[in-house]
Amino acid sequence: MLLLGNHGIQLSILIHILVSAGKNLGLTISVTPPAIKALKGQTVNINCSYQSKDGEQLRIKWGREDGVQELCDYIYNKNNTKYTTWCCTEHMNITMDLSTNTASLTIFNLHLNDSNIYFCQISIEIPPPALTVKSKGILLTVEAQPTVQLIEKTHPDPHEVRELICTSLEFYPDDIQVSWFKAGERITNGIKNGALYTNSDGSFSITSFLSLSASEWNKGETYSCQVNHSTLSAPAVETICVSNPDARPDIIVAWAIVVRLMILVMATLIAMAAFKLCFRSHDTDDEFERPCLNQTIKLQTDLIRTNYGKEPGNPQ
Repeated sequence: MLLLGNHGIQLSILIHILVSAGKNLGLTISVTPPAIKALKGQTVNINCSYQSKDGEQLRIKWGREDGVQELCDYIYNKNNTKYTTWCCTEHMNITMDLSTNTASLTIFNLHLNDSNIYFCQISIEIPPPALTVKSKGILLTVEAQPTVQLIEKTHPDPHEVRELICTSLEFYPDDIQVSWFKAGERITNGIKNGALYTNSDGSFSITSFLSLSASEWNKGETYSCQVNHSTLSAPAVETICVSNPDARPDIIVAWAIVVRLMILVMATLIAMAAFKLCFRSHDTDDEFERPCLNQTIKLQTDLIRTNYGKEPGNPQ
């Protein structure tokens, strides 16, 4: 009878295990969205939903296919909340919504090396035997937009060839197109592209050079560097207006001479008009002619002094 009793207990345990396992086979899991493409520095959410009627203690893990480390681990006991714990790696967090049976993985401040296939794994640990289901993978692709800078490289000799330098920094993937424009028209001559440089975070940088002769530089044209990349909704454009500062003083001096000549002519005309007006208001005797002449000379002298800063005929 004792032998039969032991067999009966073992049989009961086996039946309980089979029944429990049969009920837990109803555990289903799904993840959304099927794929994510985001930019470096952004935040993304990956949702994991599950359906299960049984289970006292639930465990949810987030991981990725390269198996570097466990990203998030969440344990929930519906009968004793003090056993509910969770932990996540840096710049990641897990959010549970028990009303909808959803566990969301949030990744903050995306890095390029966050690109991977992510999955969630759900285990019903109590009652035993534990049942574990792993979701399909979600592909996360992280890209980076280029930062475009345009500068001019000056030379001490105004007759030397000048350069415009257009740099595209920290972009991913590596496929990029750099074009040059002069006053809105595309140009192809004088362009040299540097080698593609790989940065420490896996992004890329490249520099393009546009050479200009001294005559082209002195014309004061507008040049643009246009960058096309898959992460941009429209091309990135940087514009600069080039000119030779050494050529500007000549123009300024020429205009100064013209302005002073115009002032001198105006002073002479005003003085002549003043003399005629004064002369008409007096008799033609020398007694009245001399004061008018002196007054006219004084007016003309004041005008010249105002514009030239010195007495006429007395150079400083």
